[in-house]
Amino acid sequence: MFDEREYNRKRRVRLARNAINTLFLLLAVLQLNVFALNRNPQAPQQSVVIKSEARVNAGESITFDIYLNVAPDAPESWVSVLIRGPNNVQSGQTEPIKPGQTAYHIPVRIPADAPGGTWSVFRVSVGTSSGMNYSELKFDKWTFEVIQPAHFVFPTEAKVTISLSQAQLLRSEAAILKNKIETLTASLASVSDTQPADQVRRVLRQNVQDADKALNATEEKFLELTSMETQKNAARVFFDDLHTTYQHTLTGINSSQLYTPARFQSSRMQSRGHDSIEVVIGVFELNARAYNLVAETGSITFDLKVISVPAGATVTYGRRGDSSFAKLQDPTNSEIKGLPYAIWIVRFEKPGYGLEELTHDPFANADHVVVMELHPGKKRAK
Repeated sequence: MFDEREYNRKRRVRLARNAINTLFLLLAVLQLNVFALNRNPQAPQQSVVIKSEARVNAGESITFDIYLNVAPDAPESWVSVLIRGPNNVQSGQTEPIKPGQTAYHIPVRIPADAPGGTWSVFRVSVGTSSGMNYSELKFDKWTFEVIQPAHFVFPTEAKVTISLSQAQLLRSEAAILKNKIETLTASLASVSDTQPADQVRRVLRQNVQDADKALNATEEKFLELTSMETQKNAARVFFDDLHTTYQHTLTGINSSQLYTPARFQSSRMQSRGHDSIEVVIGVFELNARAYNLVAETGSITFDLKVISVPAGATVTYGRRGDSSFAKLQDPTNSEIKGLPYAIWIVRFEKPGYGLEELTHDPFANADHVVVMELHPGKKRAK
């Protein structure tokens, strides 16, 4: 039998329990919010009002009047203003916060080389010195103009020169190489018809190896006399190129593949397989010529003028063994500036003409001009 009184009693009990549970839940949420506020009293809902001059000259300071809506009370606090200009350049200033103070006058120096144009305040923040509390403040966008009356001129090229001590070192090493050539020439001139070619190659191989070791020692001394990093980089390319020539020569001697047009002593040696002598003496002369050239010019770099006929070819350049070539950004009929003295390979490419290349030896060609006549649809190497 349905008991209406009992049903109503149980219903009142359920409603009371639900009300109590809801109350406890609200109290718990309130406690969490109070805890969070206590941990971060400078919450990011703070705002700021900014005032400053409308224009300022580069090299001067602009003062920002900062008005906080709440006086921060955290110990050892600071307020910071950051500004940003054209090309994303930035500057700023930080000032310590004083207890109970909401107004701050913060001067920010505009660098003397700052770009002219429209600048803006892009961040205002407060925080503690420990970094445990930090807040970025809300503010209305504020811009101002920076006047840059100067026009700056920057160099577009540099000549990497050498010192007197470096020049003397290279001249001395060139003289040693000349003596080495004379000694080697005299000793090999007396080679008899019965002397095996392998023995001649063994003598040549030892001479090249000794010259390469001497090259290492010269490079080390030269770099010790160098203070500028740009000169060191150019010097490393210069000496590395000479090392490359020696290594190629050794490879040719070992494989008996060296060949060069005859000009040494007589055809008797060449007929007996002694053409390697010409190559070895040639690389020694190249090394000595390189030393003297750098010493005489007082520079370890040169400018290479490149010309294509017709004009407008894409020019890339690199050294022997390079996996990739650098691209000349300017159109042809211009110069590649500041190349270290070394043997360079220059490539020309133009739609409809194919890829063509040639080698420039700055030790043999003092004019430093490369002219390439392009041929339609044909690949050619010089």
